[in-house]
Amino acid sequence: MLPNDVVFCSGDLRLRPRDMAKFGYLFLNGGICKSERIISQEWIDISTSKHINLNNDWGDLDGYGYQWWLWEKIYSVEFNAYAASGWGGQWIILAAT
Repeated sequence: MLPNDVVFCSGDLRLRPRDMAKFGYLFLNGGICKSERIISQEWIDISTSKHINLNNDWGDLDGYGYQWWLWEKIYSVEFNAYAASGWGGQWIILAAT
């Protein structure tokens, strides 16, 4: 926590693997969980779109959205995917449709 109980979101989330899987599944399901819309499809589309071009300076990563790393190719094969990466090596990786 930062002063005044502000959560430092790039490092203070404490998620169990099952919580990370639920988050990923929510994005795969277009923001719907148990028949209830939690996140708009528009936000999913915007947040997983390229807003920063990495110009391959970061290995195979092609861009960055809103808290999502983006791939357009993996091992020279076209394969759109996006991922969230934790400081401790945790990953949520999703294949884009």
